[in-house]
Amino acid sequence: MAYSQEREPGVLKYAITVPQDAQDEKSIYVIEEYADKAALDSHMQIPPIATFTQFVGSDSTLLEGAPVVYSLETVSSFTRAETAQHADPYVVFATLGYKEGTSRQALKGWESLVASVKQQEPGTLYYGIMKDKDSEAKLRAVEVYESGNAFKQVHAKGEALTAKFKRDSDISTGVQLVFLKLAAGYFWKDKQNSSL
Repeated sequence: MAYSQEREPGVLKYAITVPQDAQDEKSIYVIEEYADKAALDSHMQIPPIATFTQFVGSDSTLLEGAPVVYSLETVSSFTRAETAQHADPYVVFATLGYKEGTSRQALKGWESLVASVKQQEPGTLYYGIMKDKDSEAKLRAVEVYESGNAFKQVHAKGEALTAKFKRDSDISTGVQLVFLKLAAGYFWKDKQNSSL
């Protein structure tokens, strides 16, 4: 993370997060965002990646299985510069399930929601809606808030989100949320045109 923050301008987000659920002591979520595929390819060649790969490979007990990797394409997002000032943001990773063939229909509403959140919810520091390249029936969201209250009392109870879920009620197959806390890393760099 430190190497990427200092030396890789194309690595726009590199946040190492852990679940807020104290009972989940085994999961780590790494949220990475790259300016383009070349930045990703370059990142995979840096010395710390080789060191990490060697370390993990040297002890078969470190991982319970292969890591789960989501390859996502950002459809709509914003990041506020104030994100860099929050050392302990409230992070949410959401999986949004849809009936087959309906995720494109749902995306239009999510794009409008992102614009609304940016205008009306200053406590939302980053909000991104992404297509899952490996599952047409799923969308993903990464959300970063200045506090749990900004998520629970403002965003989750907000008119825009409530209306969006109501509009999608006939095509949605459910929402799964994982609540995370930042262990190390960053959600902000100056350049914000990227793919996750």
